[in-house]
Amino acid sequence: MSLLKLVLLNGLIIGLTFAKTYEIVEPDLLSEIESKKYEFIQQFAKMSSKMEERFYSILGASLPPAKNNYIYYVNPTVALKKDIPKVDRKGEIVGILYKKGTKINPLEHISVKPPPMIIFNDCDDREVFIVKRLIKEKRLINYFLVSGGCSIKQIKDRKVYENLKSRIYLLTDELVKKLNLKNTVSFVDVDLNRKRIKVEVYKKDIN
Repeated sequence: MSLLKLVLLNGLIIGLTFAKTYEIVEPDLLSEIESKKYEFIQQFAKMSSKMEERFYSILGASLPPAKNNYIYYVNPTVALKKDIPKVDRKGEIVGILYKKGTKINPLEHISVKPPPMIIFNDCDDREVFIVKRLIKEKRLINYFLVSGGCSIKQIKDRKVYENLKSRIYLLTDELVKKLNLKNTVSFVDVDLNRKRIKVEVYKKDIN
């Protein structure tokens, strides 16, 4: 072996040997990451707890209970806020079907009634009783239950939905406005003959 090769070989061996003596910093870095990870998890858990608490405290829009039984009709006609395009069989837009501002009654364009909706206060046992009576007397199979004046936590804890065998949705201000809702308990249905939304209102002491 030439002297040059021997020197290079010895240098490589020495270099590799000393390379192993460098201090390894990865474990310290991993420890730092681990500590930060648990700190983040704790902060996230606290934040999630607060968010969950706020979520369960949300109330459905509140309506006063009815003092009398009564019925009224709501005209669902609305003015379009934008143009409705006309689409051909290929799915391509070929013009405008309805212009912005055109008044449309959606009930004039359906042939099958949607399920009725019952608006009530889940936290009021007397109103829950009325809902049960309505479901039984009207022989309802498909229906929507909407609760106002009761928090999500109260609805969850009371578990009325289990007995009524249906999900319970929260009443919103928008729904109150669109259906012109005034009191609970309100049975909201569609009258296809009149092309109107029919609202039957029941007071608590229903017989």
